[in-house]
Parts: sequence; structure tokens; C-alpha cells
Amino acid sequence: MKGCHSIKLKGYYSIKLKPGAIPFPITSPRRVQIPLLKQTKAELERMMEEKVITPVGVHRFRFQRLPFGISSALEHFQRRMSQMLEGIPGTICHMDDILIWGSTQEEHDQRLTEVCKRLKNSGMTLNAKKCIFSQTSIKFLGHIINGQGIHSDPDKIAATTNYQPPTNKKEMKQLLSMANYLARFVPNYSDILFPLTSMLSNTAAFVWEAPQEAAFQKLMKTLSSDPVLMIFDPGKETIVTTDASSHDLGATICQKQAYGRRSVIAYVSRTLTPTESRYAQIEKEALAVV
Repeated sequence: MKGCHSIKLKGYYSIKLKPGAIPFPITSPRRVQIPLLKQTKAELERMMEEKVITPVGVHRFRFQRLPFGISSALEHFQRRMSQMLEGIPGTICHMDDILIWGSTQEEHDQRLTEVCKRLKNSGMTLNAKKCIFSQTSIKFLGHIINGQGIHSDPDKIAATTNYQPPTNKKEMKQLLSMANYLARFVPNYSDILFPLTSMLSNTAAFVWEAPQEAAFQKLMKTLSSDPVLMIFDPGKETIVTTDASSHDLGATICQKQAYGRRSVIAYVSRTLTPTESRYAQIEKEALAVV
């Protein structure tokens, strides 16, 4: 029974049975080998104390609240919140963060009222100190959203732009993990960082020369310019432009605005794998489309 501390409980799994299937009868409990008896008993007692399991004799009872220790708890909570607010336009829910918007104040208030009714009927309560109403600019999931579009969080940009040039692979990985959050705001992101990401291979040595310094400075300059992305509108024409180079793929998602100008929704890019980099150029172009 060693290693039982890593057990994770799952829930809400369905089993499809054949019509007329009969459960296999178990006439006797499962036997435990004598050398493991003491360890098994101690582990079962520990799991009962921590409410991970309950004795078979109390099968008539069930949890009224989501207990601790279930690895799928986040999934259950997100599903319950999504079901609760399903059908309300202009509403996005991510765990316990609910974003409500409208094109007018009246529309916003109607949607807000409907959300509050749903929460009340479901027995959910809100912390007034954590609620913000009728804002023209708001921070949501690490982004700033306002009438101009979607901005990156200034705090995250400051943390990245203040980062000093890395001196080893570990610091390089830390820099790239911070910068990856901003990838959707940067055109040709993978191409810019290729001199840096190419050093992450186990067979590559860490060097900091002119190409790496140029890539680092270009990234810092791009991030400090406060790039803005437009909010996607399902009712507008969408254009996807793709391209491929010898070592990376890139794409731009745009939408046509009322005045004919194209506004960027997001930039997408990634580095080719060693196998993909050996594709013919026409195959790389096709891969970018896929």
C-alpha cells in the first residue's frame, strides 16, 4: 500500500452497460495478503480520518458539499457555474470570476440582474468587497479590457521588460515562460525568439552573442509599446493570414471593421520541430494553414 498518498479521486464518470447485464456477485470480501495486512489497515484508517473514503455501512449518506481531496473538483465547479449561467448573453464565467458586459448601460444592467437572479436561486453568495460594477476598463484573467480592445497587464509587462539578459539556460527558461504570456500580442513571436529558443535544446550550448542580444532587445521593445488586440466579433468578416519560414510558422487573425480597416484579433506562431523543419517549403506553408 505504499504510495497511496498520491491517490486522486475522480467523479462523474458514466459506465455503459449492455442491455440485461447482471452484476457479478461477490460472495466474499477481497482478501489481503498477511504481510500487507498491518499496512493496509493503517492506510485505510488514515483515509477514513481524512474523509477520502467512507465505510460501506454508511452508503445511505452522501456529501452535501464538494469535499477536499478530489482532483476533479475544479472541473466540477467550472461545469456547475457554466450550467448556472448558461443562456445569458454577454456573460463569461471562469471559475469564480464572472465578467458581464453590454453595448449600453441598460443592456449591461439587464444582464447583471439576470446573473444575480441565477446566483440567488442557486444559493450562491457574492463577496461585495470583490465585486466591481459598471466599469469602462477592467482587469480580467491577466488582461486589461476596455473600449479600445484587449491590453496586456502592465504589471506583467513591467516584470518582463525589467528582466536582465539571462546568463544560463535556467534563466533563459524563466524569461521565456514570462514572455510566452504575451505571445498573442507579438507578431512573428517565434521568429523573434528563435535565436533564444534554439539554445534550449539539450545538445545546444548556451551562448550570448549578437543574434541573442538583438532578439532580446527586439522583444523588450515590442512589449514596451503596449500592443492592443481587438475583441473578436462573430458578426464581422474574419481573415486568417498564414506564413512559414525555415524554422517557424506564423498566423494573424484579423477582422474587417466598419471603415474597411483590418484590426488584429491575435497573433499565433510556433517553432517547427526538427522533423517539420525538414519539410519542403510548400509543405510548411500547408502546415501553417492547418
